[in-house]
Amino acid sequence: MPQRLSARHLAGNVAFVFSAIAIPRNEVLEWLATVIHGTLYDIGLQPYLTYLSRHIRQLWYRRTAFQVNIANRRQIPGREFAARRTSTNIVGGRSPVHAQGFCLGHVVLEPHGGQVPWHNHPQEEIYYLLTGCGEMCVDQERQAVVAGDVIEIGSGQFHQLTNTGTEPLEFIYCYAPAGDVAHWRQEIEGTLPIAGIEAPQVPDGSVPQYLSETKDSTR
Repeated sequence: MPQRLSARHLAGNVAFVFSAIAIPRNEVLEWLATVIHGTLYDIGLQPYLTYLSRHIRQLWYRRTAFQVNIANRRQIPGREFAARRTSTNIVGGRSPVHAQGFCLGHVVLEPHGGQVPWHNHPQEEIYYLLTGCGEMCVDQERQAVVAGDVIEIGSGQFHQLTNTGTEPLEFIYCYAPAGDVAHWRQEIEGTLPIAGIEAPQVPDGSVPQYLSETKDSTR
């Protein structure tokens, strides 16, 4: 005769099965477990419930795992800009991963002048430099930056990052709240506001703002 399982153990197994189909645990489940326990014991099948519940757990965990939204950055298409940079959405935009509160992305600036041109937006933003070195301008401040630096950009502040080194400059951006920023489309369309004319001038001595060939500059 099979070894008898405790009512508490069987109740847990039954409760798990019912929770997997979104039925809440309550006194009815406890009563039902006791009834099933007695019935299965009488016909010698109660050990199979343990076996069954173990496989239900495996199927349940496997099913819920696929509900987690996972994306690989290498499989997310990036966007190349004429200013010699490649930007890839990690959270938001082209990425299958989205958040309500923020956007996150990875950018590569090509050596010797790759740039995020002078622009601003309502969102506050952070740059975290992963590799390389460059020149960071925020409003009328200009500083040299290197890998490991974290740069704070306030809401509405004009800013620009230029690779001044011989190696690619890679960084992560994060801005909040989520949503599109206008300068991406402005760069593509050649309508980015010109520094010193339609926007404040870049700091003295800084690398000039890159402008698309479709828009004239008075520099």
